[in-house]
Amino acid sequence: MAERTFNDKEIRGLMERAAQLQASVDDRPDLGLTLSELEQIAAEAGIEPSFLRDAVRESDLGVGLRDVSGQTNTHVFVERTVPGTLTDDEWHQAVLVLRKNFASEAAAIFGASAVQTHGVSEQLGSTREWRHTSPSGVATSVTIRSIDDAQHIRIQRRVGLGTPRMEGIGYGFMISLLASFIAGGLAESVWVLVMSLVAFLLIFAPTIEWIDRRWREKKLNEIKEVASSIANIVHDEFDIATDALRDEIAAPAISLDELPEIEDIAAKSTTSDRTRT
Repeated sequence: MAERTFNDKEIRGLMERAAQLQASVDDRPDLGLTLSELEQIAAEAGIEPSFLRDAVRESDLGVGLRDVSGQTNTHVFVERTVPGTLTDDEWHQAVLVLRKNFASEAAAIFGASAVQTHGVSEQLGSTREWRHTSPSGVATSVTIRSIDDAQHIRIQRRVGLGTPRMEGIGYGFMISLLASFIAGGLAESVWVLVMSLVAFLLIFAPTIEWIDRRWREKKLNEIKEVASSIANIVHDEFDIATDALRDEIAAPAISLDELPEIEDIAAKSTTSDRTRT
């Protein structure tokens, strides 16, 4: 008979339950496990060590390393939470990244406002914000809020006036109406105009909707990359191994009885005259 196999979810559940059962009957003191031992157990359970280290970091800092992204009817957004406190230098570096990816030097030539060229930075308490609007009307806002040794990063861009379907129907209708007027005028027939309008709408509306969805996905991927760059700048490094050793390694105690007497120090000192150069 073939030996039974367990999937990842079953393995995690069995390991957790087995640990609970052992703890309920085991009278031995809890000696705990080292990080390397935990990584080995996680690997056997199908969990990558990097995810375990993230879990340990979240537990030690009390901060969830949140990574959320998505779309609304009119915006794309990314949210990140990383440990640390934002400094002025880190904020300046983050603004440089934002200007490189979103700012428009060409808009300055035509006398555009600051929000349409390099963007505008503002600070209110522990929250900093950068806003920019492209010449095509795409509005971008970036906020970094520092609270409880954590930095909450949010980037959002306005990518439409409605859902992709509504924009597909709206823009498709306008294009179809123009094309049908041309077709009806050439044929000098109202029926040709009406039939052309329906036919063009069935073609253009789904096409524009598909293009709009692909465009929004592209904009979402762009802000994901920017969010990753900013997170790398403002993220405070946290070394699990170093912090674990910091509690274990103590400075050697100094015994006052072992210190040399003042007379011994004086006997070992030289008696040569001091000179000034």
